[in-house]
Amino acid sequence: VKELVGEELFARYDRLLLQSSLDLMADVVYCPRPCCQTPVMQEPGCTMGICSSCNYAFCTLCKMSYHGVSPCKVTAGELHCFGNGTHRELQLSL
Repeated sequence: VKELVGEELFARYDRLLLQSSLDLMADVVYCPRPCCQTPVMQEPGCTMGICSSCNYAFCTLCKMSYHGVSPCKVTAGELHCFGNGTHRELQLSL
């Protein structure tokens, strides 16, 4: 396929295929920094994500800086609504 469509178009196809596969994985979140957006594996039962690219520590629920033991400001109702959307929709709504 790469030889038929050229290297640039194949690279775009490959990137989009990877992104769509990662979007289907429940344990993958994206770094909320607009300049980064690196996929981050979420640990089960943990609300902290640490980006391997920019080292940003963030809350996987509200996508803000990780707030440790302080309660997350995202309400249960908002989480339910977010559960029906994609990661990109969550970022746009916050």
